[in-house]
Amino acid sequence: MAFVTRYGNQWSENGWRMVDQNECVWSTIPGTRVSVQLRKGIPTTVLIAFMARFNELIEPLRDRDTAGLTLTNAVPTSNHMAGTAVDLNWDSHPFHVKGTFGKKLPALRKLLQEFEGSVWWGGDWTSPIDEMHFQMGWPEGDERYGPFINKLVAGSKAKKKETGEIGLTAETLAQAMGSSLPMDRYAALLPAVKAALLQCSCTTLNRISMWMAQIGHESGGLRWMEEIADGSQYEGRADLGNLQRGDGRKFKGRSPIQVTGRYNYTKVSEWAHGRGLVPTATFFVDHPDELASDTYGFIGVVWYWVVARDMNSYADAGDIVGATRAVNGGTNGLADRTDRWNRCLSMGYEAFAIPSETYGLPRGTNITYGSPGFPQWVYDLGNHFHVKASTYPGHQEGQRAESGYAPNPSGLNRGIDWAGTTSNLQKFADYLLGVRSSLEQVIWENPDSGKRVGVAGGENVSGTPYFGADYAGHRDHVHTRQSVPIPLPEQLRKKQEGIFMALTEAEQRELLDLARQEAGYRRVSRSPMRRLGEGPTETIAGFQWNMDGSVHLLLVELLASLGHPPTLSLLAEVAHADPASYPDRQEDRKIAQAILNKLQMGEVAAKTVVYQQLPPDPAPPTYVPPTYVEPAPAPTPAPAAVQPAPPRPPATPTGDGTLAGDMNDLRGQIHQITESLAALSNSFLGGK
Repeated sequence: MAFVTRYGNQWSENGWRMVDQNECVWSTIPGTRVSVQLRKGIPTTVLIAFMARFNELIEPLRDRDTAGLTLTNAVPTSNHMAGTAVDLNWDSHPFHVKGTFGKKLPALRKLLQEFEGSVWWGGDWTSPIDEMHFQMGWPEGDERYGPFINKLVAGSKAKKKETGEIGLTAETLAQAMGSSLPMDRYAALLPAVKAALLQCSCTTLNRISMWMAQIGHESGGLRWMEEIADGSQYEGRADLGNLQRGDGRKFKGRSPIQVTGRYNYTKVSEWAHGRGLVPTATFFVDHPDELASDTYGFIGVVWYWVVARDMNSYADAGDIVGATRAVNGGTNGLADRTDRWNRCLSMGYEAFAIPSETYGLPRGTNITYGSPGFPQWVYDLGNHFHVKASTYPGHQEGQRAESGYAPNPSGLNRGIDWAGTTSNLQKFADYLLGVRSSLEQVIWENPDSGKRVGVAGGENVSGTPYFGADYAGHRDHVHTRQSVPIPLPEQLRKKQEGIFMALTEAEQRELLDLARQEAGYRRVSRSPMRRLGEGPTETIAGFQWNMDGSVHLLLVELLASLGHPPTLSLLAEVAHADPASYPDRQEDRKIAQAILNKLQMGEVAAKTVVYQQLPPDPAPPTYVPPTYVEPAPAPTPAPAAVQPAPPRPPATPTGDGTLAGDMNDLRGQIHQITESLAALSNSFLGGK
């Protein structure tokens, strides 16, 4: 059953029915690699479109702190349990905190207006303030959704002139690069540029523009794949790892962003080999010219952009100067880089249209096992399960008019074959079955056990004859067809388990909120002795510190009343706090003196500065177990009254007014008190 009752409620706060996971679907937000789980149909359509615009116009979305459906929640009518709400970038927009969007607020207001009330913002609640939170604004079945979604779809079609994964064309690439090359050359480079942009996570306007600006300047608009100079200027450069004769020329700057030096050639080789992009871990060291080829040149760009430098951080901040320093070490060519940056920004996102929510390679794509050309998520997934991906022309390029299959009018290549050992392929296929909602096809038959895994249109068809004889051809590889990236296990764990694997997402949120409250939110005291008209005074942590101060004071007074020597010494120390040395402890000094006066020990104890002057306690006697003797039977006598031991006479005071004399007096008093307490305890406990 798709609809459920949670915490006694069938409906959420915004008027949608509570659902289970069967009524929900995982979707990747356009322009990102962020995925969320939401209720199928209208909520997914509206909220995914909203989040795409949020990512484009407000701030880049992050997968680690963005989520939708939760099956439990501290709020019994939470819209998250209906799959109709999302929390976006909650690290930047913490619960109960107002004003987290700062200067972005006008743009956010404009975006909310664009969605005409179909999306409600938690920042508009008076209590609680929840600026991370966005939810469906109209209730389930509201007739306003139909016209709005039609308008949304029409607007999307108007913006996208062609259907497919990537809208970047040879013409827009030429415009971005300053038309330095003939159009046919940009057309030839277009697939590599698209793949590199995705692998660099350049899917927002800022990131694409920064990529085009920096790569465009370094390569002269993609004119040069290697440095014009012969590289002799790098000879003997130990900082570049050029320690062998001829290294300067051999490892001069190559790829569109000029990877330079033996050390960097080694690092990019190791990185690329670890992702199955090149055949050996020393590939570019052994074949340095390949880093300037159309096949491998953009590998250097991806490595430099996301590994050697965190270039997207500069793009997100709009920092063209910082990005230039990161690439160049200075500001050489800043004017040209700035011109390119501004030109790409002015072209607008629609000119590039690089959504990563869909998957599909250009028609006729051919990639052998382990070769470059796939988006980075394919290699990341393959590395996790120790399998390698391939595809070929004509592979799943047709359009399927079946439920669960995305439209494919452009004939994109959406098929992948995965090869590996039988055990690894079985583990991979089992995982795919668990995330089948994001897949159009999975076909696999274990040659050893005969176990079959089949997915069609997101549904499990393993035990049906759906694929029939197709299984026979899929015993040495797993076949998949997908129109969205397959999520990595790490991504699912972050969504489903979060930081504390045993806690729900809502419970994790509660813990985070509590920690923030302890750290920052001031509250009103509940003490009956709080001042009249007193407002919020302390945080929860502050109240705990106040308890330490108050309880310790009470304990000190109690122990002093019992004659506890270290406590009396402490009181004497504080009571003698020198105003010059401890000006901040003078009120404490008065309190200590008042306690001593109350106990009528002020004059004596005030002079007891160092407790170590008192003689040490005697060592306890060695315990010797008694010999058991059977007693003779005798009548039990009536218990005699236990008399307290006579007090020990106080030591004779010296009468000379010296510290030694006064200490002797105090010692006697302390012994009197302790012996009296012992006698009293003995009487209460019956001599036991």
